[in-house]
Amino acid sequence: MKIGIDCRALQEAYPSGVSQYTKGLVESVLQYADPENYEFVLFFSGQSLRAPAERKRIVDQLHIPETAHITWKFRSIPNKLLTAASFFGFPSLRQLFGDVDVVIQPNLQFTPLSDDIPVIQVVHDFSFVRMSEEQSVKSVVRHWLLRPRAQLHHAAEVVAVSLATFADAQVIYTLPADQISVTYPGVPLRSDVDAPVDIQATYGIDPRQPTIVAVGTIEPRKNTTALIDAFTQLQQSHPTAQLVLIGKFGYRADEIAERVQGNTQIHVLDYASDAALQQLYANATVCVYPSLFEGFGFPPLEAQMHGVPVIAGFHSSLQETLHDSVLWCDVLDSKSLSRAIRGIIEDRELRERYQLLGKKNTERFSWEHFAQRTLESCERVIRLNG
Repeated sequence: MKIGIDCRALQEAYPSGVSQYTKGLVESVLQYADPENYEFVLFFSGQSLRAPAERKRIVDQLHIPETAHITWKFRSIPNKLLTAASFFGFPSLRQLFGDVDVVIQPNLQFTPLSDDIPVIQVVHDFSFVRMSEEQSVKSVVRHWLLRPRAQLHHAAEVVAVSLATFADAQVIYTLPADQISVTYPGVPLRSDVDAPVDIQATYGIDPRQPTIVAVGTIEPRKNTTALIDAFTQLQQSHPTAQLVLIGKFGYRADEIAERVQGNTQIHVLDYASDAALQQLYANATVCVYPSLFEGFGFPPLEAQMHGVPVIAGFHSSLQETLHDSVLWCDVLDSKSLSRAIRGIIEDRELRERYQLLGKKNTERFSWEHFAQRTLESCERVIRLNG
């Protein structure tokens, strides 16, 4: 069996939830697939691929078994040209991927709706519909051009990353239940690092003081404003506490940026390397995830894997992925959020309880199980479309 995987998300300059998912997808299926029975074609595109250094950067970020049968498809077609051509069904999937039996799309991409190869379409969330008012005009236009309804109905199988996304696919796009499956990904694995990062020297973060870590785009949709309000209240009783926001400023974040600049105990890291992130988690007292809408939610699970207790709000898929392993609170109420943070900082038993519950929760998400389910989807699609 020959499986094509659209790996364009791995070309992002900074990791996102989709690129983490794509990396986990590629590494896990190549690790657990029998090399005697499976071959893989990994597809990339863009003018930047004309530079050998960019191709090497992409290859080096993946941990792939030496026994895996892989064909690297580096297409140096300008992405704008590929996007425009996709509306006319050109080039076809077979022209892009070659002779494969099925194509896995790890996220919605500008792809021709050709019938020459069956497609497994992965969907993460529909925030661009559910929270359209929090999307930029550029984002709204982009998602309209992606033709999500046409892509989902065209797919041989749609794979949702959570039951919440499964339900949204049915409600928003009227997909039949037998066209959708649910497969949880594993928890992202960071690269091993030889030397830890000195976060005090590098970022000015004092490892001796209580530290709240929040990972994700800094914007109203992620409810960052409530977190900053809660932290400001916390400072009245814990003036040396530190809030570390790891992520880039997003849509309508100007007011948030101004407030951050006015508080010396708030540190903003638009990007953290694997080594830095591991050290930040090792130093964190608590991870707060106040997001209002998630399809799955990697950051709280990643924090739990590193033994960091998590505070979150009971929204969208988070109740499904986190169960009773986090301290739930009303994240729309800054006082409620501030009390929860203070409780974790001040109560050692409470902190240790959620450390243990968090670790146990991450055991539910296995890349091996994910790979097995993904390969089963491929076999099912080929059997039904052969």
